Amino acid sequence: MPFLVSLMFISNLFGIKAITLINYLALTILFLLIGLMLIGLMLIGLMLIGLIIVFSLDFSIPG
Repeated sequence: MPFLVSLMFISNLFGIKAITLINYLALTILFLLIGLMLIGLMLIGLMLIGLIIVFSLDFSIPG
């Protein structure tokens, strides 16, 4: 009987560790996706700023 209880305790610990590992992996993937999204938004913003500068220079130069 004590063997069964210790086996259940060990399996419970491994279950908790597996759950926390899955949580850490999910959080890591979430932060990576947020980081990639922010980088993408910054690149889009830089492209828009570049387009605005090009168009403003194009229209400001006479001829």
